This record gives sequence, structure tokens and C-alpha cells, in this order.
Amino acid sequence: MIVSFLQFFAIYTMPYTDNSLFYALPVAFFITVLLIPTLAPLAMRIGLTDAPCNRRLHASETPLVGGITIFIGLMFAILILDTSLSGYRALFAGSALLLLVGVLDDFHELSARFRFFYQVLAALLMTQWGGIAITDLGSLLGTESLPLGIWSVPFTVFCVVGVINAVNMIDGMDGLSGSIMLLTALLLALLAFSVNQIDSASILSLFAASCAAFLVFNLRTHLRKRIHVFLGDAGSMMGGYILCWFLIDLGQEPAQAYAPVTALWLFAIPIIDTVATMIGRVMRKKSPFSADRTHLHHLLLSSGLSVTTTLLVILVAIVLLASVGILAENHAIPEWIMTVAFLTISFIYLSVSNKHKLD
Repeated sequence: MIVSFLQFFAIYTMPYTDNSLFYALPVAFFITVLLIPTLAPLAMRIGLTDAPCNRRLHASETPLVGGITIFIGLMFAILILDTSLSGYRALFAGSALLLLVGVLDDFHELSARFRFFYQVLAALLMTQWGGIAITDLGSLLGTESLPLGIWSVPFTVFCVVGVINAVNMIDGMDGLSGSIMLLTALLLALLAFSVNQIDSASILSLFAASCAAFLVFNLRTHLRKRIHVFLGDAGSMMGGYILCWFLIDLGQEPAQAYAPVTALWLFAIPIIDTVATMIGRVMRKKSPFSADRTHLHHLLLSSGLSVTTTLLVILVAIVLLASVGILAENHAIPEWIMTVAFLTISFIYLSVSNKHKLD
């Protein structure tokens, strides 16, 4: 069913692309599907697993191979695309770097400082080699534009590291991070197609196909009963990096598909949840990077919702907030209004969630 939907997606966008995407989509999906049963037993033997603990929701050791299989499936499928990928070398290099660091972290938990160093390095690959950077914040203050000048690179690095950690930190429940990556990639692919950015749209579509394949073994499906796998830090960091590349690229000239503030609405839930969680930890005099059970999905679960219902609630919220951003873009709502609206929603969630946590 998932493959059929993705092929329908390729057919629908065929006037803007070529047949290679139609053939590459099932390759991305099935390579990932085939690799998971192959690598999962190996991961169990070598200790690349996530063991249960008091802040985990699973009851047994689970292989951390989701990110590895998504990346390999994506890379195989990309080779089928009938297009030049030279402009994406930094994307592939940065993704591979974070995948490797993530695997090391999954084997033996690395220090936050070590992970932070390589996240910054990957961000610099994006800006200095890939040429992807936030150079203009748009009309946030009601002016025509707000160029960043010499602050472009440091601000971009800050945002990239933030998005990577947002995906990593929210990865605490079956299907959550994988579904967020899938939904965001599909939304970005459609927006890329709308401005004729075919290469970006194709890569995003293949990434979505690989994420969909991973979810077959992460959500409650028939295959998951036999093989259950997680993304691991490798998958969440790599996936966050890929999404951030296109969130920035499509929000800036010359490939601009939306105003910079719209990117916040497209990725609203991970951003709001991460910022609120970190502020809450600081308010409780803890490290903002300490592990706990204060994320949005933890709060929903503690309110009595099931895992499936919690996942659906969060995904619906993601779609609704993204839709608000896209509709505002299409109806030319001033960017400063959308900025104020986003900050207002963030403040309300921060106030409500931290009151619940303190209670």
C-alpha cells in the first residue's frame, strides 16, 4: 500500500520530473525492507541494541539499525535518478558523518560535547561546501527583508544543530521520529515540486520511501511481530540533518518555495517540544541535555492515552500546523504575523506543559 501511494505520488508529479523517480521509489523502499531482517540479527550479536530502562517504552532489547538501513536504501535509490547529484555531495557527506557518529553513540553513549562537535562539523559542511545557509530571515519585522550578513553561517550552524537534536530528542516512542521524518519529507517534496526543484523533490521522495519501509518494522505491523527495530541516534541525527538541509534550501533564494518563517510551521512540533523541554529542565535546575520523561509524547501517555492514540494526536498536530503555515503562505499573510502566532503557540505550550510537569 505504501509503495503504491509513493508510485502514485511519482505519477502525479511526472509532468515535472522523469521516469527514473518512478523506478527509484520502490528500490528505496524494498532495499530498506530487505536490509532490516538482515542487519537486525547481526546488531543483536554485536550489541548494537537499545536496552529497556525506566524512561524507555519497550520491554526487550531492540536492534538500532533503522538509520543505517534508511541511509543505504536512500543511497542505492539515488543512483537510479537520471540527474546530476554533484550539488548534493555535502549532503551525503554530512549525513554519512552523522550516521557514523550516531552508530558509535548507539554502541557506547558518547558525551554531549563529542556529539555536538560533529554536529557542528556537519553543519559547516552544509554551509561551506554545500552552499546551503540562512542568508535572509524575510519580513519578520515587517520590513522587506532581514539579511543576516556575517551572522549567516553561525546562525545556520545553530539552526542545523537545533533541528538535529530536535529529531534526536523526540525519538522516544515507536513510530514517532520515523513518522515525523516521513511527513516532513513528503511536505517538502511537494513544495519543491511546486517551484520546479526536481532534484530536491526526488531526493526527499526517496528519503520518504526509505522512512516508510523502516516504519513497517517500527510500528505495530505483522512484520514487526517478528522483527522490531529502532532508528537509533544514527538514524535520528542523519534524518534531522537531511530534513534541515531542505528546510533551509527551500526557504532561501534562489530555490525559494516558501518564506523563512514557514519552515518553523513545517517543523513546528519537534521545535516547540524540544525548546519547551529544555527550558523546563533549566527551570528545574537540571541540565537541558539530561534525559527524562517530559516530552510531549510522555505527557500525552501519562494523561492516559495509548501509544497509538498519542502517535495519531501528534501527527495530526504536525499536519495542522504545517497546513496553517502553507495556507498563510498561499494567502500572503504577513510574515511578522506568522512569527508572532508561532511564538504565541510556543509560549502557550511552554506554560501549560511545564505547569503539568511541575505538578
